[in-house]
Amino acid sequence: MDKKTDFTRQLKALLPLYDFKTDRLAPYLGVTAEQVLQIAEGDAGALPEEPDARQKAIRRIRFLHYCAIERKLDPGNFLKMLTTRGKLPKETIAKFADVQVEDIDRMLADPAGEMESEAKEKITVAMLALRFFLKENE
Repeated sequence: MDKKTDFTRQLKALLPLYDFKTDRLAPYLGVTAEQVLQIAEGDAGALPEEPDARQKAIRRIRFLHYCAIERKLDPGNFLKMLTTRGKLPKETIAKFADVQVEDIDRMLADPAGEMESEAKEKITVAMLALRFFLKENE
């Protein structure tokens, strides 16, 4: 499965492993329960057609997967690693995540602190993508 549809594999892993109920997950993703199952079986066409809603659903799947499966990564420390060892400017990470630099600063200062959940989701997804980018360029 290519990286563009990796989120379908992530969703498929979440359903049985954490007993996610499709009817509870569907509103969070902005789809029907039947579409949740279709996406989990690899049908990316079951995502919402509207680009923003589609990207939001993908971000949310990746965020859930990150929280459930890859939670061993501490977002605050990982973000610090991206900016120091990875030498990525906060501005680059913010643009990549489609958030303000202030959101990056807030997460660096207090990773567990209060922050808009959508901004936190976007930053987490960006960190995951940038993690693979840095790993391939080591």
